[in-house]
Amino acid sequence: RSVVLIDEIDKAPRDFPNDILNEVERLFFRIPELQEAGTSTVRTVQANPALRPLLVFTSNNERNLPPAFLRRCVFHHIDFPKRDELDRLRLIIQANLTEAKGRLAEDAFEFFFTVREIHNLDKAPTTAELVQWLRVLLKRHWQGLPADFDVADARLGQLPEIPALASLGVLAKTAQDLQKVQEAFVRHVKPK
Repeated sequence: RSVVLIDEIDKAPRDFPNDILNEVERLFFRIPELQEAGTSTVRTVQANPALRPLLVFTSNNERNLPPAFLRRCVFHHIDFPKRDELDRLRLIIQANLTEAKGRLAEDAFEFFFTVREIHNLDKAPTTAELVQWLRVLLKRHWQGLPADFDVADARLGQLPEIPALASLGVLAKTAQDLQKVQEAFVRHVKPK
């Protein structure tokens, strides 16, 4: 049997969820992106009816999906890891960014949960933003630090403040959120 993953179906064109029902029913899929070079032949996949594939659709709930589509689905919600599930989040992050180890990563994880707990953010950051932010923190050339400074073993408060604050634009997606996240960052690195 095969498993077919269609990621973020809520971002597909409006008619896609209903259109995919026809392909699922016929067990026949055309894949235009895999057109054979130099020809007009489009790759197709025909599933064996005795071995119906398992289809997994993911959605971020950015828009509602059609009722006809949802009737044919089994819904499963995956909660975002909580602060006490840091090991689970650490595994997810390190699968995408193996360098996300050490004191900097641990401090960034802790701050990330602090940001997610800010109640009035327009958009709480997700693991994708955390991976990107860690990538920025770990790979950036931090001017003003000694050449032998090990960024991976530093705390957030040891990084130059202005570029560290600027890096938070990876986590925040609006001007209002950025201000709240930067204020939380200052409190995090300079506790009273």
